[in-house]
Amino acid sequence: MNEHKIMIIDRSIQDTLYLFKESGWFICEQNEKSLTLNNIDWDKVLTKTVLSGREKEIDGRERLARLKKNGYTLLDIGVAETILKNPKFFPETWKRKTNKGNFIRISFDGTILQNRESGYQCSFFLYWEDGFARINNFFLDTQIPLSTVSAILGD
Repeated sequence: MNEHKIMIIDRSIQDTLYLFKESGWFICEQNEKSLTLNNIDWDKVLTKTVLSGREKEIDGRERLARLKKNGYTLLDIGVAETILKNPKFFPETWKRKTNKGNFIRISFDGTILQNRESGYQCSFFLYWEDGFARINNFFLDTQIPLSTVSAILGD
């Protein structure tokens, strides 16, 4: 696992949220369990896919519904931004690429944003590129590829 076992979550870091809020986005959904976390024990962080059978991609809304149905603690944007500012916490296993050369995208589905004008909703993911942790978003009304897994907190 990660040699840095305990990560203190710095909820004051809101660079990504600030940029989105300035562009007309607001938090429409927040995983309450994740929001109460002050720190993370990396031995308890898991990545999950909700694809079944031969699925190679999934609609973003269906993906989120499956995650919620399983009752996972979906890690939120506060956790993602803390990792982004402290890349020593980005686990080596998350830095690998798939066998097709795609980045593994670690999704933080505990925070969903919605655009005030369009109504579009999005979630965030981290990935590793050229020696750096990076953040991006995907819209829930798009197809999410197999290379995307969700960061959750296990028991």
